[in-house]
Amino acid sequence: MRIERLRVGAYGGLADWEAELGDVTVVLGPNEAGKSTLRDIVTTLLFGFQPASRERHPYLPWDRDRLELQAELRLDGGPRAVVARRMMSTIRGTLAEDAGPEQNLANRPLPWVGALRREVYQSVFTLGVADLRMFEENVWQALEDLLLGGGDATGLRRPSAVSRELEDEAASLWRPDRRGKPRAAELAEEIRHLEDRLAAARRADDRRHEAEAELARLASARAELERRLRETSARRERLQRLQEAAEQLDELDRRRARAGDPARLEGLPAEPAERLRDLDAALRALDARIAAIREREQAAAARERLSEADAAVLQHEAELRAVLQRAQSIASDRERLSELEARERAEDARLRHAAAEVLAGPWTDEAAEALERLSLAELAERVRRAERAAEERRAREQEVRALQLRLEAMEAAATAGGAAEAAPAPGAAGRELKTKTPP
Repeated sequence: MRIERLRVGAYGGLADWEAELGDVTVVLGPNEAGKSTLRDIVTTLLFGFQPASRERHPYLPWDRDRLELQAELRLDGGPRAVVARRMMSTIRGTLAEDAGPEQNLANRPLPWVGALRREVYQSVFTLGVADLRMFEENVWQALEDLLLGGGDATGLRRPSAVSRELEDEAASLWRPDRRGKPRAAELAEEIRHLEDRLAAARRADDRRHEAEAELARLASARAELERRLRETSARRERLQRLQEAAEQLDELDRRRARAGDPARLEGLPAEPAERLRDLDAALRALDARIAAIREREQAAAARERLSEADAAVLQHEAELRAVLQRAQSIASDRERLSELEARERAEDARLRHAAAEVLAGPWTDEAAEALERLSLAELAERVRRAERAAEERRAREQEVRALQLRLEAMEAAATAGGAAEAAPAPGAAGRELKTKTPP
């Protein structure tokens, strides 16, 4: 089994990091670059998270709330596999081989590590500086020959030399009396301050996770209530449908009870509605015949009860009815005649009123007879001539009044000037003017 690709979403100081690995991969970097983190990542991919608690895991990033890893593996024989692990409030692990179905791995080791334990793997396959010091010179030479296959290893340094250099660099941070140097104290104080901030951040993150859990619980409770509400609504609708069906069944039973035994209907015709209409018509005809017979019976009984005078009147019933109709007609004609006479009187009064306005004298029967002898055209012509004569008379009367005014003015002037004898007599002038006025 060989790791071909690593993807790190968040783990220690690595975030959103990805790399392809070859047959031999050398990781080089300064302190705190992530070399030890990468070694722990490979161990976690193979064996799962340890410790299995997010709050106690040493590689939980300060700015993230999860650990997330993924690797593509090449198995012995050629098939590929993809393993993914994630730790939040719970741990989730999946494994998929050659696009096959995804398996739930949880926090268990990969199936290909067999009986190899995490401790043995870390002691043999992931060696740190302290682990390298346990080997003697001859052991290191044997391991070097085993690991490098007898090749040229001149470019590699001996683990013991590397270990001595690391110890010397660590010792440079301390005094010979093992008392911390000022820089180390400053770093320790900064580390404690950062640890306090980390603890506060983790507590805040715990509260946030608790709030998220409470929110998830409330969402789940809401979803459960909505599900129960839907179920209740569905049950209510089903109950309503069942109730309607039960009512329909009850109505059907009542109608069956009213219908009685269906065997009684075997003798009915094919079209009972048409037969029923025929029977109704026949029944109405019979009712009419019965009513006529009863009327005849009543008339016969009445005739039997009549006296001789009533019988005589009954014999002349037709004649009496005709006389009664003529009397009613005469009464109607009288009413019509009275109405016409009233209208004639109203028209005559209106005509007399109009004639009084047009004619010089009152309306008389002689005037009516003379008017009836005239034709309409002659009457219209005489009316026009009368209108013209009336207009000429009004014009001449106005001229006469004007001359009289002038004469009066002249007489007044003669009296005032002493020339009364020379002026003509007013009466003579008046008589002269009157003689000239047409009748």
